[in-house]
Amino acid sequence: MIKAYINNQELSADALHYDQWFYKKYNENKAVYNFSIIIPYDDFVQKLKPNYEQLIEELTEDDRLHNENFFLDSYGISDYPFFEEVIKNAEEENYKIDFLSSFFAEQIFSTYVNTKSADKWIIRKLTKIDNDGKEVFINDEVQQMD
Repeated sequence: MIKAYINNQELSADALHYDQWFYKKYNENKAVYNFSIIIPYDDFVQKLKPNYEQLIEELTEDDRLHNENFFLDSYGISDYPFFEEVIKNAEEENYKIDFLSSFFAEQIFSTYVNTKSADKWIIRKLTKIDNDGKEVFINDEVQQMD
């Protein structure tokens, strides 16, 4: 079961809305609140790991075809991170945040929150993900909808 919180107050995950068009676009006239989503670890891995592994295969093949490793070189890393690495302490390492922004935000939110209509809260950003082996913790910012 998914748990959702805004400023430490529990609410239904259905009250959260994700829209790729509004992601990282803030309404300057609205307050920004912290949100948390807690997802069972096994469910999260089962639903998202296959897509992540497919992405890594495509990136690796693209790197091979073009004889370049732009992403890897940009962050001074030699290999793409394993799924389990990315979902552990992602806030602490910038390259993981870029994976979150470009891949995980869409994958996570289209899987676990409302994408069809704006209910109460719109997710603006995702920059922290962690887990304890039992649950995955996703945190960042939302704004209240009109």
